[in-house]
Amino acid sequence: MQNRNLRSQLSSIACAVLLLASFSLPSIQTAQATRPHKASTPIDSLAVSKDLLSSGGDQKAARSVPGEVIVKFRTEAAMERATTASHAIANSQTPFSSSESDIEAILARYDVREARHLFPAAQSQNGAAIAAVREARNSFGRIMKLVSSKKSDEETRALIMELGQQPEIEYAVPNTIYEIAAVPNDPYYSSSGSWGQDYKDLWGLHNIDAEQAWDITEGEGVVVAVIDTGVDYNHEDIAENIWNNAGEMGKDASGKDKSSNKKDDDGNGFVDDWRGWRFPDPGKTKENNKPMDDYAHGTHVAGTIAAVGNNNKGIIGVAPKAKIMALKAFNSGGTGTVESAARAIVYAAENGARVINASFGGISFGPNPLYEEVLAFAVGVKGVVMVVAAGNFGGNVEGGFASSGNIFFFSPAYSRRAITIAASDHLD
Repeated sequence: MQNRNLRSQLSSIACAVLLLASFSLPSIQTAQATRPHKASTPIDSLAVSKDLLSSGGDQKAARSVPGEVIVKFRTEAAMERATTASHAIANSQTPFSSSESDIEAILARYDVREARHLFPAAQSQNGAAIAAVREARNSFGRIMKLVSSKKSDEETRALIMELGQQPEIEYAVPNTIYEIAAVPNDPYYSSSGSWGQDYKDLWGLHNIDAEQAWDITEGEGVVVAVIDTGVDYNHEDIAENIWNNAGEMGKDASGKDKSSNKKDDDGNGFVDDWRGWRFPDPGKTKENNKPMDDYAHGTHVAGTIAAVGNNNKGIIGVAPKAKIMALKAFNSGGTGTVESAARAIVYAAENGARVINASFGGISFGPNPLYEEVLAFAVGVKGVVMVVAAGNFGGNVEGGFASSGNIFFFSPAYSRRAITIAASDHLD
């Protein structure tokens, strides 16, 4: 019975995320299950500056943060060499020739002055952790972001290609820019015609027979991570359902509030993350424990999933007793990066989320190995249900072709580890 109830709860949450598509994704087709595609290394996502896809009319070209490259090293020794080299370059100390072809020489040639670990080292890798989790964390530890002072697309592309040819590097990819999928204002469950239509405002809840589902479960005990523009955790219809990190609550040994004592009390690699985390904006390093929404998109998503019910206020979510883990990976313009999104996925999986909502995406020519790795961990190891948006471009998320002949992928929607959601309307 317990397993049945858990399945019912997860199904209810999935319905909530499926409902998002009905508000935000007109005329979308999802990818068909076709043969697996083999990724080439490195993936040249910068090669599409003017190409339009045959499957979509006004599709934007792939974009990435200038001068930034995500790299996974095969060995810790190679990673340490790159880190040492970047520090030397930043301090104008280059005891190696930039004309050579090894890693240090490549970094010197492209003036790579920064090498930063993508995922913080967590303290939870002990004997109690399952072997698969320890293995994944060790693997994540070899992923870094390299930052070059050379910012043109051509230079960034060349850096990626040269690094990808090094035997000590598993993959080198751009720090792809992603965008959230736009949605309208919050509707009301019991009203109709607020925008001149002749049907209920929140027709999606009625179409999925949410009231019948609520007789079975309202999402109790399920944490949903919303990776988006943040969440207004003070909103009267959401505040009660905001997830709190128990490891960063209460008092520490010195009697200080764990939520503000500037310590990583639970050892997960994040300081004072008592209600989620704000990951860096594109091209910036700022991150903190205040995942406040500054674009309204994430708040809308969170409300659709888990707005508090039976409080005589606003709306009700599909799972009104679920908890929302607020993870801000997109800025006030609705833009983020594969770096922040990937880190947010790992954070969610490691901190108790059972469902992850990802209403965003970006373009690449080939499967993104970083996403493949983090989704394998989140879904395959941690058992998270990953629900993603199919995008707003009106084409397949996998298998489109650009004029260059490259296969187009809309990430993370192309992944077979995710549930990719397309559009619906009140007539379905």
